[in-house]
Amino acid sequence: MKATPRERVWLTQTLLLTACLCLLSLLALPDLSSPEEEEESPPRRTPLVDLCAWFPYPKVTRLVPDPRPPRLEHYFPGVLQCRWLSRNGRARLEISAVRPNRGDTLEEESRIARDAYSSPGVTGKVSPAGIGEESMMVVDTESDTPAVGISARNGLVSITVLYKAPREPEQLIAGAKEAAVELLRILPHKGY
Repeated sequence: MKATPRERVWLTQTLLLTACLCLLSLLALPDLSSPEEEEESPPRRTPLVDLCAWFPYPKVTRLVPDPRPPRLEHYFPGVLQCRWLSRNGRARLEISAVRPNRGDTLEEESRIARDAYSSPGVTGKVSPAGIGEESMMVVDTESDTPAVGISARNGLVSITVLYKAPREPEQLIAGAKEAAVELLRILPHKGY
């Protein structure tokens, strides 16, 4: 079927208009982020339900060699834990976060967050961790597998990191602090 001159003009104009609009939209929408920036900047709002998904997997594999898929546990709204175990069962990384959502006022939610900031679940020597607004670190070198636990609070978010692995205590402390800093970085400290 042969197009008439009128149809050819209409088709040409439509194609030119479409090409111009596509070109303008590409020029008007600059590349908002490069791949390097995407890894560096946390999302604007990280819901606690995405705790396992938002925690960077390269950090997990560096701390827990050959990890199994993460296990996410919800205790009640605003409190959850994510756990990675190595396939041989010798290394474990647990991260948990509490963000109060039951308070009527900001002061009440702050009180709940302070109450949630507690011992990291490891017995041993307690020392400050130097992370967030409040933090403590417990190092256990007496058990078969050395462990480091860190509890920290930043605004309305309280976190706990437990890291066990057959490594030197200095390596465990560095790994647990790295995980705690990353967890506080990806969770908004104001709680929303």
